[in-house]
Amino acid sequence: MTDTCLTGFSSRVRHTVDVDSAQLAAEASASLPRAADGQGGGARSSPTTDATPIHPTKAQAGASSSRVLRRGRAGKQPAPTVLLVEDDEKFSGVLARALRRVGLDIETTNTGDGALRAMRSTPPVSAVVLDVMIPHPDGIEVCRQLRRDGWSGPIVAISARTSSTDRARAAAAGANAFLPKPFRLADLCRTVTALLGDDQSSTV
Repeated sequence: MTDTCLTGFSSRVRHTVDVDSAQLAAEASASLPRAADGQGGGARSSPTTDATPIHPTKAQAGASSSRVLRRGRAGKQPAPTVLLVEDDEKFSGVLARALRRVGLDIETTNTGDGALRAMRSTPPVSAVVLDVMIPHPDGIEVCRQLRRDGWSGPIVAISARTSSTDRARAAAAGANAFLPKPFRLADLCRTVTALLGDDQSSTV
């Protein structure tokens, strides 16, 4: 995107997130899974305020930035496409609506195999929001496979498993950020748009 496009899109993102996060809060609170400890159980925790940043390599960051900038040079282009991989249908719907409201196109799937197939679709996927605990294969293996295949776009891992070991596994597999469930919809939107290069003030 050009600087003008980035500024305009970023302004719309901040405004829309502030307005819509409250509107969707009731849906989200009813849909968010309980946080799980390393043994698969545990009490529900308070929502986090920020994603845990897992900084991309220079190669990953450069590839992502150049892809976003190329979209702006041809004039009016489609919004970035985000692949949302989540096996809880109700929760997936809440996340998809929030991301669409900040101007992103959303494709959804509920399995690892579906995610890998979707990555070969048209239009190309610009970023992935990936539940770690999806089936066939799980999110960690999907993340590894995407990186082995040379895909360098942003990956945001989300999970009810929030131990340091789970975060480390996501980082080692190639995720750029980790959001523990439950999280605020505004945090997800800001994390995704920042990784796409639309929020130049972000530290992610």
